[in-house]
Amino acid sequence: MGAPCGRPEIHLIMHKATGTHIAYAAQTPGTWAGGTTRALYADPPEAIATPAAARAWVGTAVIERPAPYSHFADHIRLQIPVQGNGIRLRFQAPPELVVLEPFAQHRFDGARPVEVELQAGPIVAFNLIVRADVTAGAQVVRLEGEPLLWQLSVPPSLAGAASGLKAVRLIYLISGALTVQLAEQDALTLHPDDGFVVEPSGLPAPLLVPQASSRVVLATLWLP
Repeated sequence: MGAPCGRPEIHLIMHKATGTHIAYAAQTPGTWAGGTTRALYADPPEAIATPAAARAWVGTAVIERPAPYSHFADHIRLQIPVQGNGIRLRFQAPPELVVLEPFAQHRFDGARPVEVELQAGPIVAFNLIVRADVTAGAQVVRLEGEPLLWQLSVPPSLAGAASGLKAVRLIYLISGALTVQLAEQDALTLHPDDGFVVEPSGLPAPLLVPQASSRVVLATLWLP
C-alpha cells in the first residue's frame, strides 16, 4: 500500500511486537567518575556493560559528585535529570554553561569535554547514548488517571527515509505505579526505576494505565 498523499513514505521492519520488563534489580550496574550507572537497553545486546561500544545505549546514572563525563567518540548524548534538583554542565570546545533543571533535557556531542556540577545534592539522570546513524528522542510525561495509548510517530528528520528502519520504544518509570498492556502479553505493573522495552515496534501500541499519579520517560530509537 502506498503512502497517503502529502506524507513521506517510510518503510519499517515490522514484526510481532514483544515487550520485555527490565526490573531495577535486573539492570546491568556500572560505575563512572561521578557515581554509578544502570543499563536498560543496548544495541547490540552484548554492549550493555560498555556504552562506548554500543550503537545505542539507554540507562540511568546516579550523579553523586562533580566529575568529568565519560568520553564517547562518534556518539550523541541526550540527558534528562529525573530525580533530584538538577545539574550544571560546564562544556569546553567552546566554553559553555548549561543549567539543566529537573525533567529538562539537553542533547550534545559525546566527544565534547564536559564536567558536571550538582545544584543541590545528588541526582539521577536518564541517558540516551547513540551513534550518528541512530535517531533517538525522549520525553517526560505525567499521567494522572487517564490511560495513554503510546502511538508511534515518525520524526520529521526521517522524512524520505528509504527502508530498513527498526523502531525500539522504551518506558522508564520515574514515580508512581504504571500498568503496561501489550497485545498478546499479560499486563504487568512497573514500579519506580523499572523499565519496559518494546522491540521491534509493531502494532498495536502499548497501553499505559497509571495506578497512581505517575511520571514516566518515553524514549524511541530508530535503528537503520
